[in-house]
Amino acid sequence: MSEVRINLKEQKTPVFSHNKIERNRRITPFYSYGITTDRYGNETYSYTNVASYEINLMWLPISSEVDVEQYGTRVNEMLQACLFTDEPVKENDRVEIEGIMYNIVSIKPYPNYRLLIVERVR
Repeated sequence: MSEVRINLKEQKTPVFSHNKIERNRRITPFYSYGITTDRYGNETYSYTNVASYEINLMWLPISSEVDVEQYGTRVNEMLQACLFTDEPVKENDRVEIEGIMYNIVSIKPYPNYRLLIVERVR
């Protein structure tokens, strides 16, 4: 039986690159919602035509098996984004990605960022 030795100094481990994140961030217009009531007392979400402010997000396609199982065929109309700053973001707000509006469906907090799941507005 031969002895196998591993030299840890020679192993290349993947490094989380801050520069890679900065390159992939996109400035995204953000629209917060308000609630309006019609004359019958029904409440609906209303959005302004002008963005409230812009946020830097890193957009990715949804690839998690859990999300695919949870949202089913809706996944084709959805994206996920990493938000590394502390801007106030809540569910049902909207973001505009390449001219297409998306509603924020879910916000998942992690230690270094928040993961936003967005769905295309139809």
